[in-house]
Amino acid sequence: MHRLQFHYTFVPQAQQQPGLIRNPLLDLLHAVQENGSISGAARVLGLSYRHVWGELKRWENELGNELLIWEKGQAARLSEFGTKLLWAERQAQARLSPQIEALRADLERAYAVAFDETVHVLTLYASHDDALSALRTHAAAAQQLQGSSLQPDVEAADGLALLAHPKLQAAGQQLHHRSAWFVVAAGH
Repeated sequence: MHRLQFHYTFVPQAQQQPGLIRNPLLDLLHAVQENGSISGAARVLGLSYRHVWGELKRWENELGNELLIWEKGQAARLSEFGTKLLWAERQAQARLSPQIEALRADLERAYAVAFDETVHVLTLYASHDDALSALRTHAAAAQQLQGSSLQPDVEAADGLALLAHPKLQAAGQQLHHRSAWFVVAAGH
């Protein structure tokens, strides 16, 4: 059994296909099945015949199974294994498309901050305490009420030890000494 690994890419909104995870091999197999030939598949995909043929051979070696029935002078046909791969993809896409679409939407929301030029991120390392969650809550409320563009990136850590890090923007540490609490904060 081969394991799956997921990757994502940024595409213009006009090219987006909601709820799908694309796989180049399965795109090749589908194009061969629909067009009846490697050259037809290459033409539809905008690739060269040599590239498509090479990729199909590479995938056969990697997966250890024939993907096509290779008969000279005959229309290209998927092998039983190639047909089962396309069937498995259709089943998975049909069953998982709502979750895939939700994942895509979540990633887009997370990256929306990066593409928004009005938003600024402050990286803050601080000792673990209730103030960290209060800071997150306060920043979210300020953003909703006042249109604040500050997104705190808060991580619990040993704030004083991190003060020496050259890329650190701010750090804080809560200290306890003789039944009194002190807060030390600094920034570059």
